[in-house]
This record gives sequence, structure tokens and C-alpha cells, in this order.
Amino acid sequence: MEEQSLTKNEFIKELSMRTNINQITIKYIFENMVQIIAEQLSNGISVDVPKIGKFYISKKKSHIGYDVVSGNISMLDTCTYPMCKIGSTLKNRLKSMKKLR
Repeated sequence: MEEQSLTKNEFIKELSMRTNINQITIKYIFENMVQIIAEQLSNGISVDVPKIGKFYISKKKSHIGYDVVSGNISMLDTCTYPMCKIGSTLKNRLKSMKKLR
């Protein structure tokens, strides 16, 4: 079964219908929310979005890597990447929705 995905525009339309707020305002709020999260993460600050989850930066230490194609072994640099831990409120809502199906 192929995974279905809600696009940004579909999300904005759905939120607009549910809240009776026009799509332009929803899009503005959404884009600013993403910008704020990105700015805080780039400054090393994690962001808790109540009832959704926590966005944070994870660091992977440098380590020895193996390239399966070339067979080369090399030292891989330390890297950082954004992560999101889903909050318990959202997890519980998903669990209760699955029980109803």
C-alpha cells in the first residue's frame, strides 16, 4: 500500500476550512512558524510546540564509514541534523483515532 501524504497547500486549505480563517492568513502563519523553528534550531535552541512535539538538533559524532560501492574506508565528519520528537498529546490522539476505525 502506497503512503499518502498531505501537501502544504492541502494542509492550509483544510486548516482554513476548519478555522474559518482565510488561506492567505493561514499560509502566513504557517510560513512564519517554520521560519521561527528554523532560526531557533540554527541558533542551537530546541523548540517545543505544545500538543505537537519538540524540534531539536541532533549531533552525530565523527566515525569511520565504509562505502559499499567503492569499498573505501574513511573518516566521516561530525554532522548535525534537525529532529522532531512527537508529543504525547498527538500520539494519544492517533491511538484513539485508530481504535475508532
